[in-house]
Amino acid sequence: MKALVTGASSGIGYEFAKVLAKNKYDIILVSRNKEKLQKIKKEIERWHKTKVYLYKSDLSKLNEVNKFYQKIKNEDIGILINNAGVGNFGKFLDTPWEKDNEVINLNIKALTFLTKIFSEKMVEKGEGKILNVASVAAFQPGPYLAVYSATKSYVLYFSEALAEELKGTGVTVTTLCPGLTMSSFFKRSGISDDEIKTWGNLTTAKEIAEYGYEMMMKNKTIAVYGLRNIFSIFLKRFLPRNFVTKITGRVLKV
Repeated sequence: MKALVTGASSGIGYEFAKVLAKNKYDIILVSRNKEKLQKIKKEIERWHKTKVYLYKSDLSKLNEVNKFYQKIKNEDIGILINNAGVGNFGKFLDTPWEKDNEVINLNIKALTFLTKIFSEKMVEKGEGKILNVASVAAFQPGPYLAVYSATKSYVLYFSEALAEELKGTGVTVTTLCPGLTMSSFFKRSGISDDEIKTWGNLTTAKEIAEYGYEMMMKNKTIAVYGLRNIFSIFLKRFLPRNFVTKITGRVLKV
């Protein structure tokens, strides 16, 4: 039985690969950066008695998602970690449609497709675990990250609903909701280092991956990392929605 991790060449995906290897899983890693994946393969196989299989694929392109699936459709996937994701920082009217479309394709369509095909196979076997990476941004509208926040809300609600549907099948679905995390995500989203510094201390990707793995193995449906994030989400339930949106916009508009 193997574990599949998307977006595995850096950040949380890379750390998930190490956590899984430490726990004796053979791993399938997919990313658009094969050079980085090859380095990760050497590193993991050097330190852990596990096998690592690499696939280069740009999952923001739907034809490549299907090609990737055709290559691995006969693999016995026991754990699926949909980590690949991208954002697009800026005013919605100023961002190019091509970038918005990439965010929607990767964060929603690729994740939903992989979840569907592998959850079906898992249910047939009567066991399996799926972890979809959302964000604390999923809990409120995000001005200047409008499309990204909306896609992560989709991931949260879709995964939560699926978790309920799959109860009793032996297959669990966990939604991991990290807060601000040190990774290459911000650079790819067009956010500068100076802008990031105004947001305060960031959590490490290693902390997020270790927490996510633990919550997945405990069959948790929603896993929000950090007491500050949990408190913030709880507090927002009692505040007017337009007020929360306005404050979020002020924080993101730097």
